[in-house]
Amino acid sequence: MPLEIAVGPQKLVINQGDGFLVTEQDGQINWPTDQGFYHADTRLLSSWQIFADGVSWELLNAGNIAYYAARIFLTNATIASEQGDIPAGTLGLVVGRCLSGGLHEDIDLVNNGARPVQFNLEIAARSDFADLFEVKSGRIVRRGRIISEWIQRSRRLRTRYE
Repeated sequence: MPLEIAVGPQKLVINQGDGFLVTEQDGQINWPTDQGFYHADTRLLSSWQIFADGVSWELLNAGNIAYYAARIFLTNATIASEQGDIPAGTLGLVVGRCLSGGLHEDIDLVNNGARPVQFNLEIAARSDFADLFEVKSGRIVRRGRIISEWIQRSRRLRTRYE
């Protein structure tokens, strides 16, 4: 019986109970792939990306701090902003993720430069509520209606499927 051994780029994986999250090392969830946040065999988050004025962040380091938590350290590439260029390496971004009763994420941003900077921090998230077997087959059929809302008071993004 042949044994298949697959080697590829490392992924960042955390899990807790019926939930697990699979991302790139930089914390991004690329679409279309089988990456994402799953709970009870349903993918709740199918894409997650973060930008500074449309520019992707660069990975410094990342890893699991526990089986259910990870921390990702990023820095900026050169950003052309309204106030002028923000040199590469000026900003530090730390994304802390934890699976505990859902996916909790802390985003900490630090300016290590000598002057204040201003830019748009953009997070693009996508949900498809696809079954694990649909994701593996690569044939996802959209059903129902997906509604996302930002709740300012509690600083939560809620996405639901009807």
